[in-house]
Amino acid sequence: PAKGRSTRFPGKNLAQIDGIPLLGYVITAAKQSNIFEVIMVSTDDETIATVARKYGASVRGRPANLTADDVQLKPVIEDAVAELKFTRDKVLGSETNKYVAIILPTAALLTPKDIVSIWEKFHKGKARADGIMAITRPMEHPLGALNRVNSYLAPHFGVDIPQSQKWPKLWMDAGAVYMYSVEAFKKHGFYTPYLLGYKLPRHKVVDVNYPEDLLLLEALMEYRNQTVV
Repeated sequence: PAKGRSTRFPGKNLAQIDGIPLLGYVITAAKQSNIFEVIMVSTDDETIATVARKYGASVRGRPANLTADDVQLKPVIEDAVAELKFTRDKVLGSETNKYVAIILPTAALLTPKDIVSIWEKFHKGKARADGIMAITRPMEHPLGALNRVNSYLAPHFGVDIPQSQKWPKLWMDAGAVYMYSVEAFKKHGFYTPYLLGYKLPRHKVVDVNYPEDLLLLEALMEYRNQTVV
């Protein structure tokens, strides 16, 4: 899913690093993983559509009712899935018309190996699994959050919380890649009953919402390119 408008960072899906748009990195990684029958970009923007086709993806133009800023991702994904025609999985040889992968257009740090590993864990993991999402450790623990009360700061969860060494270990959605059975996704959305997690290290996760986030992404991409992954 790659919409054209972004109130916080206009044009972020086509922001470039080393002359390549973020969306181009994502499509290329998906293609090189060699596990997808169809790679489709859902968009309401013709420039994004042109870039998507340039890098080898097909395009689903979003209907007008799915272009508003407050539209959730679930109906956007369901609209795109309705357009897909599948045959057989290239790696596992199984029927693929029951599965869909969702890769966010700013997840430029994902490698083909990451995508294959997530796919394999989904299919070789728990038998009842109906979905998997990339997860990572939060940079800051939510128990340390502050709130404003009458213009003054106060601990959001109160003062009677344990020392930070005793805080529970938590995970968060990495905002990168998700895979589901189509049936489970249609019924439950992103949080299906038997959802697995695939751990991504922090150096592969950047939530690109503001222009300064692109600087961090660029630095991490340089680090990745200098590191065996």
